This record gives sequence, structure tokens and C-alpha cells, in this order.
Amino acid sequence: MSDFPDDHHTDPTTGDKLRDRLTAIAAGLDGRRDTGAVLWRATGPGGFSWTYGDTTRPFAVASITKMFTTAIVFQLIDEGKMSLDDAVAQYLEPEVLGGLNTYRGVDHGARITVRQLVTHTSGIPNYFDATSGVLPQLLREDFSWTPAEALTRARSMRARFAPGASRAQYSDTNYIVLGMLIDVLDSSFAESLQRRLVRPLQLRKTGLLGESSGLSFSELAPIRGEAKDLHIPLGLASVGAHGGMVSNLEESSRLLAAFLSGELFSPRWLTHLCAKTHRVQGPLEYGLGVMRYELAGIFNLLAPMPALTGHSGSTGSVLYATDDREIVISGTTNQITNQALSHRALARIAATMKMHL
Repeated sequence: MSDFPDDHHTDPTTGDKLRDRLTAIAAGLDGRRDTGAVLWRATGPGGFSWTYGDTTRPFAVASITKMFTTAIVFQLIDEGKMSLDDAVAQYLEPEVLGGLNTYRGVDHGARITVRQLVTHTSGIPNYFDATSGVLPQLLREDFSWTPAEALTRARSMRARFAPGASRAQYSDTNYIVLGMLIDVLDSSFAESLQRRLVRPLQLRKTGLLGESSGLSFSELAPIRGEAKDLHIPLGLASVGAHGGMVSNLEESSRLLAAFLSGELFSPRWLTHLCAKTHRVQGPLEYGLGVMRYELAGIFNLLAPMPALTGHSGSTGSVLYATDDREIVISGTTNQITNQALSHRALARIAATMKMHL
């Protein structure tokens, strides 16, 4: 059943044919050697629904976490605890922001704003970068780090631009800082996540690993590395507010429905989510805590894909909805070395659903 109600119903024959087509897409992913557990769920107009794999099995949603960190930020702003254009230096110790963005010899850390962190326009380097950051080491061996150590790593990297430039650089470090901000203005990120999002929505398999959620790494769907399944409980427990959430297809879809309907925060935020976006990775653009996935020109001629809003994660996780919220797609390929794989599948699933519903 769809998370977004619809009074009409899809013709059974059409629905069966569509499910067969979608299953073929997912099965193609499942047959690859470089994917882990392949899990997908989609709902559409007319009460259409389709699943592939165990929709209740928890998995690492990775950077989809950022969307729900943003939801907590919106709540704190709604409560008057800060504003979007406040300098983060108002709330955190000077040494936290010092040196995070040193561009052309000038330290810009003190003037970085909450908005710039949320939109990836702060210019802070990505400590988790796949080339020079933490990720390559994590693929070789599991280890843990603290937010302070993540910031130290970012300070050793070159900033590409000063804060507030008309460009963006996707950086997990931004959300490390937002997690620290939540720690100061509310409570620990883990507790804020439980109290503000998980418990109100009555979710059972969503949260950070550990005592607050009761979830353990051994419960998660396996994540495929370059040649083997990864055992990274320490690393996954270290990424916190930028990528530490685990959930399942059903509950992540419920979170997305609550996010896009304004159930989690004042609905006034909804018009601002994609009012201004910056390109960050391939066709992905970043708005206010969300990604915008839209193919244009010759890439969208044969089987046009509807524009999608949501978020993706480095474990092959995707969570998106169309602008009218009639089509909602959540899924994962549970692999960490082919970032484009899930996005190609997402585009095919969305285009196929648009064509047949």
C-alpha cells in the first residue's frame, strides 16, 4: 500500500505486467557479482505496489541519513533555537570551525553558516572522500574515529572555494558539523533521532547502531566491497549524522512520506527544498538537505524519467519520490564501489512506472 493515499486503483493486468518488468530490473542487479543484498520497493498511483527482496530487512542507508539530519535542523529552527543563516561559530567552540575552510590563505571557518552546511556550499573539504579521504582505508580495514578526528582530517585537505560561493562541493564533513550542532542545541544526535523522528513515527528498525536503537551490524543486509562482503561495524558507528542510519524499505519510505508532507517540521520548508540547487555529482543536484535527480536532453528521450527528490547513499541506497509524490521508490544494491549502479536502476524503475501507470 502506498504511503501517499490514492482513491483510484491500477488495473490488475497492467499492475502484473509492470511488476514483472520491475522485477526483471532488480533481478539483473541481483545477478551481478558486485552487489550485496538487492532490495527494492515502489508504490504508485492507483494503489500500485511492488517489492523485491525482504522489505523488513534493515540495511545501511548511508547518506540518506543527511535528509533526516536536516529534518532535525528544521525542527530546531522552528523551535527558535537557531536560524538557517546563523554563523555556526555562534554555537560551537572556535577550535571546531578553525581551519575547516582555508582558501587562498584565509581561514573562513568563523563565517560558515547553517545554510551553507546543509546545502554543501560551505567549501569544507570532504574528509570521507573516495580518493584522499577515509573511505579507501575503510574498504581495507574496519576502524573507528570521532567527529573531532574527522574534522582534523578535513583540515589537512585543500578547500576548493570560500563559503557562500555560487557552487557546491558534496562534503560529509558538513554534516559532521551539523551533528555536533545538534549535540549542543538539543541532545546527542542518536537521542535526537530517536525522540524526534523514530519514536513519533513508531519505527522499529530505524536508527543508529547501538543501544539507543537496539540494532546491531549482524542484523544488516550484507554490503559488498570490491571483492567481498564488508564487516565495518566500527566505521558505520562512526559516520553518525552524515551516514550512520540504518532502516528498511518500509520504514525509510515512511520517513520520506513524513518528510515530504511536512509531518516532521513546519510545511513552510517544503517550498524551499529545491528552490535553489547546485550540481554535486553527475546529474544529481543538491538543495536544502535533499538531492534532485533529473535527466535532461538526449539522456531522457527514449524512456523519460520523471524528476525525483530525495537522497542517495554510498552503499547503493536510494530514496526518492516524484514531485506529485505519486511515485515513491526506495532501494539498495548494498555495494560501495559502483556509485552509478543504483541510480541507473532508479531511473529505469521510475521511467517504467511513469510509462505504465
